[in-house]
Formats: sequence, structure tokens, C-alpha cells
Amino acid sequence: LIRGGTRIPILWGVACALWAALLWLPAPAAAAPPDLRGARVLWVHVGKAGGGATRDYLRENDVFRGSGPVINCKPKALKKRFRRPGAGVVEVHMCALNGPLLEAAHFHALAVSLREPVGRLVSAFKWTRYRRRRGWTKVRRATRQLFRCFPSVEQFGRALVNGSTASRECAAEARKFTDARTGPAGHHMTMNYQFYFGQVLQQPAFRALPVVALRLPSLQADLTRLMGALGAPVVRPGLPSSHQHYSGDDDRLEAATAEALREVPALRREEAIYRHFLEVAIDLEAAANGTRRAGERRGEAGGTGGVA
Repeated sequence: LIRGGTRIPILWGVACALWAALLWLPAPAAAAPPDLRGARVLWVHVGKAGGGATRDYLRENDVFRGSGPVINCKPKALKKRFRRPGAGVVEVHMCALNGPLLEAAHFHALAVSLREPVGRLVSAFKWTRYRRRRGWTKVRRATRQLFRCFPSVEQFGRALVNGSTASRECAAEARKFTDARTGPAGHHMTMNYQFYFGQVLQQPAFRALPVVALRLPSLQADLTRLMGALGAPVVRPGLPSSHQHYSGDDDRLEAATAEALREVPALRREEAIYRHFLEVAIDLEAAANGTRRAGERRGEAGGTGGVA
């Protein structure tokens, strides 16, 4: 029998031994990336994140389905695009994802255009101003007061950071054009991550989808890896240029304003969704390598594989 004074030291030693053993247990292996050979991919084209170049690249490499984006988010419209066998990407643009679409449209993975939220908002401000100057009626009507209040993106950014730098009406206008509830009326400024994913982000069916991140800083590399993961040949490897007609607009935020904008509630919510997609995105390089190895095995065995 263990008596009083010796019981605690012995129990402590046993506990330490068990803890040490746990520390030496091998870490669980990382989950293998999904097999995307022949997959049907739903691509959510979030505006001002390289979507025009992405569409042209996918079209030139023969995996784009349809003549353009689906802009009504109706399941029937998406189903028609996937009738052709083999790997394919269907673009959704300027419409919010919803539950019925996820339930009815049979796709295997989700691709998302991603760009750091402050940079995306600045680009959207300049693009909207460009369209207004080109005389596009709907944009002119919706943004008349916005551009009266804010001739430059710096003035717009300062009003978001500190409403007292503008009149009450102008400060309210600035907030409206970062609010997803403003919807298409705010064009790409309000058609942000919250607009596209707000209805579905917490749904289990949505969160179970493999996510492909198409990041603007590394867009060409991401698209090349996506093609490899799909098992589709790259016919034209270069990334097409897009929207060069307004690329000379050098209106920009001051560094201090850009940093302060990241603490604005609307932009913080955008950052959270942006970071979520970066964190859950599959490793395209590993998926592409897995596809190549699977192709080699199929060549040896004479079999087929991939997504049904």
C-alpha cells in the first residue's frame, strides 16, 4: 500500500510520464487534397479581383462553360452550363449565392476570386467612377451623390475612417457604398464578399465544398495549378490583360488611410471572410501533383478516375 506522503509524488510522476508520451505522439497527417479531375467548378467572380482576366484565361483554355457569367443565380441556368462532359468552370457574377442554388446545382468545388478588401474597394471606387464618366445611366443615377461628395478615393476613405471629415449626408453616403445590403445599386463597391456569401457562409452544404482560391497577387500561378488539378491541358499559359482602359487612373489612398480603413467595421467583416477563404482553400499544387500521379497510374492500369 502507498501511504500518505508517497502517494502524491508517485501519481505526479505517472501523470508526467503520460504527458510526455502524448507529446511524442505523431501529429495527424494532413488531409489529402480532393481529386478534382473532371470536376464541375462554380466560380464566384467577386468584382475587382482579376475576374476579367480569369474568364479570358479559362475560355482560352477550353474549360469555361457558357458565353459569359450567370447573373441571376438560378439553378436551372447553372445546370445547363454543365451538360458538356468533362471538367468545366461556370461563372457566377453580380448575384448573391443562395440555399436553393447550392441544393440544386450539382458542382464539386467552389472557386473564389480573392483580393485584399481595401485594395478591392479602392479599385471598385475607381471602376465605378470610370463607368459613370462613360455615361452608363444606371451607375450615374446610383452614384451621383457619392461622387459629388468624394472626387477622390482619399476623401472617400477618410470619410469612412472618420465621418466628421465630411458632412453628415456625405458620411452616410460613404457608409452606404460599403454596405452589402445596398446590393447591385452600389455596383462592385457593395457587391463584396458579404453580398456574395452572406446567405450561405454558415450553411453546412456550403462549408463542405472544396474551395479554390484565385488570388489576385498570384492569379496566373493559381489558374495554372487549377488546370493541373482538373486534369485539363493548358493551351495558352499567359494571363490575358483586362480593363487596361482605366489602369492609368493613379488616384490612390495614403498609407495611413489605407491602414485605418482596415479597422472600419464593414472592412473588418470583409477581411474576416477573405481570411476564411484563404485558410480553407485547398492546396492546388498538391491537388495538381495528385492528378498527375493518378494519370500516370491510370496510364499503367488502363483505368479511369476523377469526379463522377
